[in-house]
Amino acid sequence: MINIGDSQSLPPDYCCPKCHGDLAQETNFYFCRSCQKKYPVDFGIPDFRLEDDPYINIPDDHAKGARIVRECRDRSLVGLLEFYWSITENVEAGRAKQFVATVLRGRQRAEDIVKWLQQQKPEMARGSCLEIGCGAGEMLPVLRRIWTNVTGVDRAYRWLVIAKLAAEHQGMDIRLACANAEHLPFRSDTFDAVVADNVIEHQNDRPDQVAFARDALRAAKPRQGFFFLSTPNRFAPLPDPHFNIPLLGMLPRGSAKPMVQLIRGKVYEFIRLLSAPELNALLMEAGGGSVVMVPAQFGDEMFALKSVASAYRSLARKKTFLTVCPVIWALTTK
Repeated sequence: MINIGDSQSLPPDYCCPKCHGDLAQETNFYFCRSCQKKYPVDFGIPDFRLEDDPYINIPDDHAKGARIVRECRDRSLVGLLEFYWSITENVEAGRAKQFVATVLRGRQRAEDIVKWLQQQKPEMARGSCLEIGCGAGEMLPVLRRIWTNVTGVDRAYRWLVIAKLAAEHQGMDIRLACANAEHLPFRSDTFDAVVADNVIEHQNDRPDQVAFARDALRAAKPRQGFFFLSTPNRFAPLPDPHFNIPLLGMLPRGSAKPMVQLIRGKVYEFIRLLSAPELNALLMEAGGGSVVMVPAQFGDEMFALKSVASAYRSLARKKTFLTVCPVIWALTTK
């Protein structure tokens, strides 16, 4: 039986996300010797969250994860995703299909990201990698090919259950932990690489986004360690990736919420898209050193037509394209 997130051994880089104190362990939980806070372990996944997932409270999150385990233990990632969306209320069948396809494209995104990182950091250390917001774990197998030890963390326990079951289905050994992105349960200077794909835009506001970036940098090793993130560009002249509304990000922030309510009848919350200048300033405020920022360097596989891929790569070579490109990639160190 493979070991993913083994609750019987305490990794030396775990610490209390609240005070960064040392953790001790009992059978079904960790507890902090300094602040006495307890963190449960369920299905081999430690839950270090200090706050609820904004979409579901912690007890209901664990209950949903338990249902997935009971009913989908032997399914592949595709089957797990289809089941998850079938039991998730207020998601139309068409949207559910799109969500599944988006998750499955994550592996190709990871391939493109890793290729670019290898070009930017040819001498990078390959010991350990942390993926923040790993979701269903679709990127983890690709990261595991590059880094010896890979850890996936997400604030949604139910998604980590899917990631664990999918990893078991593939015979993979990857550590998983549930935590808030701005309160990571890892000691400082731990990881050679910290990666976050489509995560920072889901922090509630700018202070949370800065806290997220600051904690990601804290977890990265100094000098050779780095923090990479990918995020939709606020000023891309394309439909918003969350609500499919053209030019939504170009509106004043206060106007986006009523516009989404008017057009889609949905609540616009827990999303804050960033432009390239905003992202650069945010990373510098969080303690980043020099920031490399480029339009996402997607390969041909991410495009329906080769002609579109060729046109995109031509545009991506122009510095001005960063202002309006669909997705921004950023790389920084301490």
